[in-house]
Amino acid sequence: MTDKWSGEDKIWNLYYNLKRNPFSTDPISISDENSDEKILIETFVGRNKEFEDFTKQLRSGNETRTVIFGDSGVGKTSFVNHTLYLLENKYFYISIDTKSGWDEEKFLANTLFAILNTLNKKDNKILRALKIAGKITAERVLEMIIGSSALINLKDTINHNEKNLKFGITSTFLESSIESIIRQIFNKYKKEIVIIYDNCENLTDYYNYINELMNKYSDTKNMQKREIQKIAQERSISKITQFFNDIKSIFQISHVHFVFVGNLIFYNVMQRVSGFSSIFTFQIFLEPMKLKDINSVLEIRLEKMKTKKEKPKLYDDGVLSMLYDVYEGNIKNILSKLDNTITSYTFNNSITLNVDILINMFKKDLDNVFSEYNVKTTAKKILYAIACANRGEANTKLLKKPTKLKRMETITETINNTLEPANLVTTRYDGKDIFVSIEQPEMRWKILNLIDPNDLK
Repeated sequence: MTDKWSGEDKIWNLYYNLKRNPFSTDPISISDENSDEKILIETFVGRNKEFEDFTKQLRSGNETRTVIFGDSGVGKTSFVNHTLYLLENKYFYISIDTKSGWDEEKFLANTLFAILNTLNKKDNKILRALKIAGKITAERVLEMIIGSSALINLKDTINHNEKNLKFGITSTFLESSIESIIRQIFNKYKKEIVIIYDNCENLTDYYNYINELMNKYSDTKNMQKREIQKIAQERSISKITQFFNDIKSIFQISHVHFVFVGNLIFYNVMQRVSGFSSIFTFQIFLEPMKLKDINSVLEIRLEKMKTKKEKPKLYDDGVLSMLYDVYEGNIKNILSKLDNTITSYTFNNSITLNVDILINMFKKDLDNVFSEYNVKTTAKKILYAIACANRGEANTKLLKKPTKLKRMETITETINNTLEPANLVTTRYDGKDIFVSIEQPEMRWKILNLIDPNDLK
């Protein structure tokens, strides 16, 4: 007999009487295929103002182009999916996970694939009868694009279609096909269409440019990290400017709301694109969730997922508040830390996570980094001074006083030879001034809270 529970879910069911992992960081899904996903979507809390603004745009009666942005892990995808879940009966929605390396043709091809895939799930009969551009069936389009004669393993073909585009499928043909199929969807379902493009930072190719430059300048110190980021951003701006200029005509299709979801990299690049305000008719910035909302999300999840009458107590008071400070409200990082810590301490019995366990874990992590990179008292003094500076960034000229180090050379040598190789700080140049920063919120918190200034004297 096969065990009903396996892997990670077995831990949560066996020791905590839960149906599944309550700390899942997967975005809320609007799929009907998994009943557990519906449990998760019911746990969405907060974002009332953003929800009102977004739905107002969708109900405006006009075609819209919305950009939803925020730091990685704040819940952008879940926010969009939750909104569309609540409005499911009013809109025909299509979701697309963007990839790096997309040009106009790949963008349009993937859009067409996603539409066909959504139709295939919702109404296969409609799809099979559907005519694209008035002449060619959906199956024929797939055959031309991916060499397939039928809608078989459509999900796999979507993931690999950019490798298989056939000669003769032009952007004009793809766009006219999308327009025709959308018109027929609207006529059939009497619903406007919402097309969501997720992870749009991939469209900028920013991370590809970063990796390319890092590899190119890996053997020299002449190219600093901030310089690499600047060059990568300039290339991204050029690429994304051309990209949106190429696809702009698709925005003229009637009955469609285009939604682009991306992190701050995407937004910062887009802001520097000429005509940014004309590309997007509406912008929504998602800040980190409030502590009370994250607490409510977890309480609802535990209530919905419990298998017994009593709700399990997974963590003590103070744990969530502490993690909220450590990760500056980033719900993905908070959930991930709760998941990893509780599962790593669960052996043959359940545990209730407390602040002492977390502090010991953070301290052990920090000690391991210090030991691996031979971070001594002088380096710790510099780190602590940087962490105490505004936003965790300091001009190296101003580090002599708080560290009480007499020689400027000692500071720069320690940064270059110890702190930078350990990835504890990053450096940027502004004219003759050199600034160092601790970019990771978790590391800043560890340094400020786990290093005793008295030990640095």
